[in-house]
Amino acid sequence: MAKKADKHNLVFAVSRSHISEQTLNFLDLFETNSIKNIGSSLKLCGVAKGDVDCYPRFGPTSFWDIAAGHIIVNESGGYVLDKNFNEIEYDVTKGYLNSDFFAVNSFFYEELTNDQKKY
Repeated sequence: MAKKADKHNLVFAVSRSHISEQTLNFLDLFETNSIKNIGSSLKLCGVAKGDVDCYPRFGPTSFWDIAAGHIIVNESGGYVLDKNFNEIEYDVTKGYLNSDFFAVNSFFYEELTNDQKKY
């Protein structure tokens, strides 16, 4: 995955059917140049490919919605992080829903984790 050279030229992927006010507030924190509305698996593949810098998801998804894409993102050098900036874990003893998460490429990972209090 290629790193972006300009943090002011970011691409975000958001849910076309589940966009929330929290997502819009998160996007307002950045000089967003582009927003892509596509399905969950495609958002994760976009992060892995380098076409998308961040896929913020505020709201429930099931393990099966993102698990395969999570592996692809990790293999590309990216991360799928929970709201505490830890790698998402899949613990079926607690149910089958994911918490809020960020799927990010390596460039945006640095941006996101360098100023965690901002987000």
